[in-house]
Amino acid sequence: MLWQNYKTIIPAGKLTINEALQVYKDGYFARLTEALGQTFEATWRVMGDEDFFQACKKYIQRNPSKFYDLSDYGANLPKFLSKKSKLLGDLAQFEWIFKNIFHKNPPKLKNNKPVNLFASLKRAPDIKLTFIDACEIFESKFRVYDLWKLRDQEEADVDWQKIKTPQWLIVYKRETQIYILEISKKTHQILTYLKANKSLTQSVTKSNATTEEVIALFKQLSETQIISKVKVTA
Repeated sequence: MLWQNYKTIIPAGKLTINEALQVYKDGYFARLTEALGQTFEATWRVMGDEDFFQACKKYIQRNPSKFYDLSDYGANLPKFLSKKSKLLGDLAQFEWIFKNIFHKNPPKLKNNKPVNLFASLKRAPDIKLTFIDACEIFESKFRVYDLWKLRDQEEADVDWQKIKTPQWLIVYKRETQIYILEISKKTHQILTYLKANKSLTQSVTKSNATTEEVIALFKQLSETQIISKVKVTA
């Protein structure tokens, strides 16, 4: 642990080495717990103070910080919490994605114009798409976005039966604004293949998408402007 090398701790005032060590240790936990609380606000709200702080303490003990910027701390907390609850793990993962997108630089469009996907399809039988950096495709067996939207409410009436249904999302940034768009399972499948560098034809075939579903997807891609580049593959 960070505080085991006690000889580097300088006592303040009348504190002994051991007392100074305990103050540093407490401050270390407090700073990291505060950082986790800022990133995982909705997770904290769902868990409650006692359970969240206890989980943070155990997580910090097993995952010492290596970051100068404490906002970068907590990448493994979703996985850590998923051992306790899949819902908590997914909610924390969504919040981590939101935090990362928030800190991404705004995407730059070529000539300040969005990619014309329909025109690209007319010119080539098959294409591959490159997504902007500030974009993530997310899925969960729970409606974690619904919970996240309730994080600032003092008293929230949560429909837990509804929460226990799956949800698919696109989280992306345009200029300085973050957007969250709920999508269908089929759209999520196609986007996942596309982000894995599969061509449009491969993605549509693997997901068994209909022509109507592909057209609807392209409209969403055009509206969200999450595509930065189109590459002709055939």
